[in-house]
Amino acid sequence: MINKAAYNRRGNFTACAIIGAYILLRAAMFAFDLTLSPFDCLLLGMPLAIVSFIWNFRPDLDLTFQTERAKASSEDEFTRFLKLAVACFFFAVMIVAGLFLVTLDPPVKHLEKAKAVAFLLPPFLAAVAPMFIAIFRLLADSYRWI
Repeated sequence: MINKAAYNRRGNFTACAIIGAYILLRAAMFAFDLTLSPFDCLLLGMPLAIVSFIWNFRPDLDLTFQTERAKASSEDEFTRFLKLAVACFFFAVMIVAGLFLVTLDPPVKHLEKAKAVAFLLPPFLAAVAPMFIAIFRLLADSYRWI
């Protein structure tokens, strides 16, 4: 049985690191009088997203965690994984569409919020992407089993 606190510790550290990096970016923008567009913030967030994905990539642990949660559920395993896969796909599509909207047509009224969204969302999506991969892999395995 996997300890949830130990499983979530790496994700919590990633979230704190991403928020800390954003605070450092804001401090650098203030100290050095930098003017960045939301697209520049997106480009600065991409290396952090790559590091976030690599740091949170634990395929065996993710598969085991999702399998234990599916066994504890009263639903059919395939149905549960299908619901999770659809939710993951919808979540990823919404985040990517929001990033396109924020970076290609930045809102003039809320430019600082657009910069925050463009910097923070790619690393957060990359942090949960290994879990998405595990869910899709388990969905494929349960489909083959049917």
